[in-house]
Amino acid sequence: MIYLIPKPTRRTLFVVFFIICCVLLRVFLAAHAYQTLLFDTQTYVDHAQEFLRGSAIIDPRNKNMGYPLFLALLFWIRGGVDITFVKFVQIFLDLFAGIFVFAAARKVFTPRTALVVLFLYMLNPFTSSYVGLLLPEVLSCFFVGLLLAITGSTGFRKNTVVWFTVGFLLGLLLFVKTAMLFFAIGSIGMISFLCFKKGMIWKFLIISLAGFLLASSYTLIINYKTFGKVLLTPPYS
Repeated sequence: MIYLIPKPTRRTLFVVFFIICCVLLRVFLAAHAYQTLLFDTQTYVDHAQEFLRGSAIIDPRNKNMGYPLFLALLFWIRGGVDITFVKFVQIFLDLFAGIFVFAAARKVFTPRTALVVLFLYMLNPFTSSYVGLLLPEVLSCFFVGLLLAITGSTGFRKNTVVWFTVGFLLGLLLFVKTAMLFFAIGSIGMISFLCFKKGMIWKFLIISLAGFLLASSYTLIINYKTFGKVLLTPPYS
């Protein structure tokens, strides 16, 4: 019977079914995630509430403030702490991360291989399981996926706005997760040497580092005002 349906319609139905499955997988995992706020999850919520009270805060214990600021924005939208809403947003961030990874894979591999990459990301239970936890992993994956899509886009080597955006996103990635320090700085170095000729390397480095430092400005300023040190990460990380 399925062969009586026109091929374009079959493709559309399959895409809709696949998207529904991906959403349902994440809803299921989010619903079965550990519900009690403990340790890091409680700390992130506490910091978010401090931001909503107008405080400029720093955590010296190996945490940058990007994820609490993200939570504060969502709590502000909802008018208070709403864990379910955070999980809902993280579900869609993770789905978009998969789409970005697929877009990057299409630039590097064959369309069929790119589809395999999409299936592996969308249906794996590992990254998907984080959507139900108030931890920075989903937001980090979203930024990494977006970076992959941007650096693989047509015209990347000629667009200075995109260079600045890449640096800014790497700065946001570090702002969200302190462990990304070497990845962020190393990525700027690797992209500059792998993607650009000698005459353009320094131009890319300057522009991308400007974006990186802008995204890191809160951390740099609060560390200097609090500890008297210009650092990209907490002083006791």
